[in-house]
Amino acid sequence: MPNEEMNQEKRVMKNPNEYRIGDRLYVEKIKSCSCTEKRGDVYFLWCKIHQRGNNYYLYEPGTGCFRTDWTGKKRLYLSEAAQQTVDQTVRQFDEETSKEVLNYYVKVEIYEGKVILWYRRLSRSRFAAVLTYPDDEGFLCKEYFPITGLESLIRELSYGLSAPWRKLFPEGTCPIEELRSGTPEGVERNPLYISAGASGDVLMQKQLKIVYRVASPEDCAWLSEKGGKPVLPALPEDYDRKYYVRTDSIDFDTLHRSGYQLLHRPYFAMKGSTHEAYSLNPHTKCGVDAAPENTEFMDFKAYLELFRPFSDIADQGVSEAL
Repeated sequence: MPNEEMNQEKRVMKNPNEYRIGDRLYVEKIKSCSCTEKRGDVYFLWCKIHQRGNNYYLYEPGTGCFRTDWTGKKRLYLSEAAQQTVDQTVRQFDEETSKEVLNYYVKVEIYEGKVILWYRRLSRSRFAAVLTYPDDEGFLCKEYFPITGLESLIRELSYGLSAPWRKLFPEGTCPIEELRSGTPEGVERNPLYISAGASGDVLMQKQLKIVYRVASPEDCAWLSEKGGKPVLPALPEDYDRKYYVRTDSIDFDTLHRSGYQLLHRPYFAMKGSTHEAYSLNPHTKCGVDAAPENTEFMDFKAYLELFRPFSDIADQGVSEAL
């Protein structure tokens, strides 16, 4: 703090967590703080502050204050305690995204060394991911995001994070379409699938096929054996129809693990339908939480009986579910 400010009186505000010294507004304590992104030297911090709620703040080390926007016209200065909280958050982000740590991540080169995804598997369905890319001014950007579910990782890449760096790709070469493609050919061009193959991550390749609903019965059998839990294959085209299954009998873990896409039908569109059963299609692996009223429903065990003729292909997965 400048010497002239040290001699000025500290004025307490109506908000007991804030005070003024001169014309500077200070925050006393930060309840929680996390960092999700860094652009150049600027950190994006998600902070919970008393009577200010949860908000994003921009922080550049050495300034001793938050910027509430890119212009820097509005600033919120940090007390010693608040500064310690921010320093700890920034230090943790730098450690989690450092080159030393990323050496233990799988590297996915999205575009010519400029756009790179790094991911580390925390469990079968949880990931830690770091995305690096240059912004419009050429500064290196880093984004860190813990992800639950491979679908969420793909969604972050193909939708949430595509805008800042889509312009880097020459027309017709952006891999976003491969990330969104649901064909076997598209999956094989998917940068996540390619990097998984290069790193020997067969589990990731099989799970990607499940997510895009292009997994073969053999893929499902492999996942069933490795995971010890059933993964249902897509049934032949002869089964391309709706089966109405009672909601209270469904094992949703099995459906999600098998790559089913389950949609919700809102109440205003439910005329003549009920939420007491799901409409499931074992060929397309799609479903909706609605079924026609006055229709006979089957339970989930009866639905699984459809897979019994194919249990020899799907190894023990279907048999265990039955």
